[in-house]
Amino acid sequence: MTDNLQLYNSIHNCDPWEESFEKSLREYNFIEPKKAWKNILTLSRQSNFEGLFPGFIKSFIKTIGSSYNPDLALNNFERFTETIEDKNYLYTILYNSQETLKSLIVLFSGSQILTDTLLSDPSFFEWINNSEIINNSRSKDEFMRAYYEFSGEQYLDINTPELLRKFKKREYIRIGLRDLLDKTDFEETGRDLSCLADLSLQVAYEYAEKKIKEKYGVPYYKKNKEQLKEIEFSILGMGKLGGLELNYSSDIDLIYIYTSSNGETQETENYPDTINISSHEYFTKLAELLTKTIDEITSDGNVFRVDLNLRPEGATGPIVNSLESCEIYYQSWGRLWERQALMKARVSAGSESLGKLFFSMMEPFVYRKNIDFSAVKEITSMKEKINQNIQRKNISRRNIKLGKGGIREVEFTVQTFQLIFGGREKRVRGGNTIKALKSIYKLNFIEEIEYKKLKKAYIFLR
Repeated sequence: MTDNLQLYNSIHNCDPWEESFEKSLREYNFIEPKKAWKNILTLSRQSNFEGLFPGFIKSFIKTIGSSYNPDLALNNFERFTETIEDKNYLYTILYNSQETLKSLIVLFSGSQILTDTLLSDPSFFEWINNSEIINNSRSKDEFMRAYYEFSGEQYLDINTPELLRKFKKREYIRIGLRDLLDKTDFEETGRDLSCLADLSLQVAYEYAEKKIKEKYGVPYYKKNKEQLKEIEFSILGMGKLGGLELNYSSDIDLIYIYTSSNGETQETENYPDTINISSHEYFTKLAELLTKTIDEITSDGNVFRVDLNLRPEGATGPIVNSLESCEIYYQSWGRLWERQALMKARVSAGSESLGKLFFSMMEPFVYRKNIDFSAVKEITSMKEKINQNIQRKNISRRNIKLGKGGIREVEFTVQTFQLIFGGREKRVRGGNTIKALKSIYKLNFIEEIEYKKLKKAYIFLR
């Protein structure tokens, strides 16, 4: 790309548009050169660039020219500068850090949703300016520490629902920008988004528990007929959340469970003067408040969309179930699709020990002791019903999720092997499709070429 001294001199002089500028601006990949010129001149008047930031305009235009969409990036950058009162502060940062400038331009050119998120709260710019944060993913514990730091003394305060929404927006900028900058891959992005959901659920659970205990006390049940023990609660992540495979627009599939329905709440020293209710009533109220904290749409949007339809009895069943009721339901009425769903389940928040009890109890239902070839017929029948439903609803065969060769077919292939061999071979188990597929290949159930094709197709479609 050739330098054009006349172009840059004209920018510094704020000269009116000339037809000769069109060729130069098209070299920087602008589709609408005249509009771009107008935007550039507007920006050039925001500071004394020649005196304070020599060479910045040239670097700025080159950076924009190599972005995903120069016209969009320039327009969004101008909108962003309008939110910054101290323009010289902004340009000092961008002048001294080419990395920050590139990050900002990549964001503005690559995602309008993330751009609008930044414009709604320009303080997130400080986040983009921290290379250590942008260059690294987070574990679940690191998310928790980051939220503690973010919320400060307001942790579990009345502002918790609002704080969770703002924290999620900030983290989406970080995760999305890492994606746009190719600092991460499909699997790591899925883990980051899933760990963010786990953190959000844990905070929402602690917030809801605090509120409900203040009114109704602490739920206890009698263990071994005499010993009183506090009843535990667990949030099971299902579907893509369970498999650590969330994408940016995913809802989160959840199942809520608690230890025992044979109990009630009691007042304690920390929670005096409370109303006694049954444990089932208590956890129903807790689950409802937790769901509202995450799912309710406010002026800041929601944290995540919550789907509870995978629970026992689906949408018509209770919002929360005890271990005993889960055992009765799955043993008596559990269907193949519920075995498939539970293969992806894990504890997202709440009690890990209760989750382990649940999974131990469900293991004989999900994974049969003997090699289970009957599952093939059931899965084939289920897939045929899905195909018939697609035809009946006139859904395109090119539907990437449900269509032929789509996401669901790859997942069904993996789950078929898990259902057949999972009872004897624990290495094929697991909710993450890519990891399970690799295990199936390593155990020689499929050829290397099949493994590579399925993996490539799944990542491409996701």
